[in-house]
Amino acid sequence: MRVFLILSVCTTLAACDSKQSATDGGPSPADANIADANIADADTLDGHITDVAASSCAFPPSILEGFVAQRTLYVSPTGNDSDDGLTSATAWATLAHAAALEPGDEVRVAPGIYSCPVLGPIAGTAAGPIHFVAAGAARSAVLDCGGTGSVLLTNLQYVALDGFEIRNAMSGHCINLFSGNGPPYANLSEHVLFINDYVHTCNLSAIKSSQSFEVEVRDSELANNITAGNPLIDFAGAHDMRIIGCDVHDGVSIGVQT
Repeated sequence: MRVFLILSVCTTLAACDSKQSATDGGPSPADANIADANIADADTLDGHITDVAASSCAFPPSILEGFVAQRTLYVSPTGNDSDDGLTSATAWATLAHAAALEPGDEVRVAPGIYSCPVLGPIAGTAAGPIHFVAAGAARSAVLDCGGTGSVLLTNLQYVALDGFEIRNAMSGHCINLFSGNGPPYANLSEHVLFINDYVHTCNLSAIKSSQSFEVEVRDSELANNITAGNPLIDFAGAHDMRIIGCDVHDGVSIGVQT
């Protein structure tokens, strides 16, 4: 089953001037295995969401709206983590350089296969988000978790992961975004954007986000998890979350859970 989603998860789950379709003719939200969701104030036609009152939920622009990099850093399969990352000739070998990043940085990741990083804390700002981007074609930079790891993201603010293929997390979630140990939680993960990504072949969820807010999954494909009971997208202890224009398919049981 393949479901195209344009959803916004506020306190409840709502859709803004959205449509939901599928290759098998368009399932209802229940048939699409969208669990624990409340589609608020929606008009429907043949089981499809067609419209929601504009006042119920409005999509803000993404954190990359108007973004202009203040500094460019480079990652390459032939790089060296002892270098400074400031030119393609002195590129890093991995993405795991959180302490070196500043608001407004763009980290350009050359085509190739990389291990899944542990990132955070990383503090971008509304005026200067931090943009990790595949430097070649979309999905040309692959984060392969090697069957044991995951992309572990802790205490991120105003950070975007753009154009990556993320795969092969056979012992956990492909992407696990959270805010550290607690409660109480401090330095919450917020305003994190996953855009143009392809996340697949995960034991648990493709994206798990907890103790976080203002997280957006946009124009991405999420597929193929293995362990029953785990949604492809799992928002837990989170609010003001958005899923926009995504292709969510071939989950073992649940597509989206909030």
